[in-house]
Amino acid sequence: MARTLRTLAIAAATSLGLVLYLILWFHWPVTLSLAVAALLGMLVVVTSTSLGEDSAAADAAWQAAAPDLLDQPGLALARSPSAGVAEGDEAADGDQGVDGMADSAGGAAAASGSADVIAASGAAASGASSGGGSFK
Repeated sequence: MARTLRTLAIAAATSLGLVLYLILWFHWPVTLSLAVAALLGMLVVVTSTSLGEDSAAADAAWQAAAPDLLDQPGLALARSPSAGVAEGDEAADGDQGVDGMADSAGGAAAASGSADVIAASGAAASGASSGGGSFK
C-alpha cells in the first residue's frame, strides 16, 4: 500500500511540475499541458510498477496460475539459455571457438584469411589517409 501511494505521489508531483513548466515557461495552453502531463504521469506509474522488488516471486505466481502457457514453444525459447539450439547439436557441429568458428584446420585457415583481409584493408586505409595513395 505504501509503495502504491509513493508511486502515485511521485507521478502527481512530476505531472504538476511539468504542467507548471509548460504553462509558465513555454506558454502552452492549459489543456495541452494537462494532456502531456497526464501522459507523463501514466508513464511514471507504468515504469514504477514494472520495477518490482522481487520479479522471481511474480514469475512464480504467473507460472503457477497459468501452467499451460509454459508449454508454448515461443516461451521455451525465451527462457532457455541456448535458445534455438536443439539437444545434441553441439556435438554434431564440432567444437566451436569463442568467435563461433570451428576449431579445425579449415576454421584456422578461414580465420587467418580474414585476418589478412583486415590487415590489407587497414594498410590501404592508412595509405589513403596519409596522402600516399592515388586514384586512377
